[in-house]
Amino acid sequence: MECGVTLLTDFETISDAFSWDIGKHGLRISFSWNGRRYGATYLPDVAREQGWTKEETMLSLMRKAGWGGKKEEWDKVNDMVIVRYQGRRATLGHAAWKEWRDWVEETGRDEDR
Repeated sequence: MECGVTLLTDFETISDAFSWDIGKHGLRISFSWNGRRYGATYLPDVAREQGWTKEETMLSLMRKAGWGGKKEEWDKVNDMVIVRYQGRRATLGHAAWKEWRDWVEETGRDEDR
């Protein structure tokens, strides 16, 4: 078991849906379709881990937001706002967490070493 946290940084609004790098940037989108607002985000590792292209990532992100349009029409949404961002990921395995937790219990302290 492992726990991970990604600190998000360097948010930039982009006008081109392909102006980001797989494995480097996460994406946050928001748009309207048929009178309803939609929004979703993917962390920087998602597209790389899934083996998606940029177009597959955008379509999947829109589906995650709840959009039910035709897959060939994802790029026809006119008011889409796309924000790319970067992230720094930190992970902690169970053994390291257990070691820290035992130390906290032994010392009665709840702070970093």
